[in-house]
Amino acid sequence: MLQYQGLLASSLVLTYLLIACEKKEDDKKSEGNYGTLIQTGTLAVTPQFASDNPGLKLDEPWSGDSYVINKFLHEYLHDRDNGKIDMSSMFKALYETARMGDTFSGTYCEEHPITAQTIASPFAKQDTSAFSYSCTDNDTTMQEGYQTGWAFGGTGTRKDMLIGYLWGANTGGGAMGSIVASVDDDADSVTMDMVTCVNCGQSDSSFSLRTIVSGTPSTSAFTIRGFSWGASNWVSFVGKGIAAGDGQHFLFRTQNKDSSDERFYCFPSSPTESEAKETLATSVEAIESPCSAYQSEVLALELLQPADVPQAEADFADESVLLQP
Repeated sequence: MLQYQGLLASSLVLTYLLIACEKKEDDKKSEGNYGTLIQTGTLAVTPQFASDNPGLKLDEPWSGDSYVINKFLHEYLHDRDNGKIDMSSMFKALYETARMGDTFSGTYCEEHPITAQTIASPFAKQDTSAFSYSCTDNDTTMQEGYQTGWAFGGTGTRKDMLIGYLWGANTGGGAMGSIVASVDDDADSVTMDMVTCVNCGQSDSSFSLRTIVSGTPSTSAFTIRGFSWGASNWVSFVGKGIAAGDGQHFLFRTQNKDSSDERFYCFPSSPTESEAKETLATSVEAIESPCSAYQSEVLALELLQPADVPQAEADFADESVLLQP
């Protein structure tokens, strides 16, 4: 079981980055909407485990992969949860990167276009080959040790976003990571691949998350691959189903460092923390309706492995989050 302790400082990681972002030159501050569109689309197709005690920290941990999933996919409402839910929830990182996306995707891109091109993510495992970027920049001048690289573009009604970020020189609860995402309202589709590495390779408390999700926002149908890595343990999971809605369900398949055995969890859509705790692992033979409808597709999904997540600064290009168009 993963237990990340003593990382409350990391809950402020990207909030401080937003403050620093506000110090950029005026011509780079005009608000756009890339971040909001991608956040909204991702929230529609990603299961969120609702808190049993809103505004408080997570309940005491329980054994099993379901606790890691609950923590990984725990809902995050900034005004309520900032300082209580840390970066072990992917929705905390999603919220902050969305804010950065809005900050940097304004009129600056309209006034400083580049020839549409593919730009590599600072984390090479993230594939950007299907995306097109027509605006990019790096910021190395932010106060308090922040660095950010970003690119925006798209084709037709599709909006593509790439952001790399570093906070606090990756020490003392600092972090580094990147997000590759695309949303198309007309096509009713969203894809998102995000990595977050806290204290990346700097201490035994270092941990990383990777989330790869795609889906149809109008129906909340989704496919997900996730990995939660820590110095002492890791959990990999894949899943498919309906993220939200009454009477719907989704099926997850997991594996962890301690055992090669695979476990299956049939969760109700729009789950709560209590429901995560009450959902017991089963074998593949014991999967029942309604989750059995997703069984063959979930079995076909490839589980991420430790090599698929950043564990040290060296896992980022030139040990940096800056982009190299």
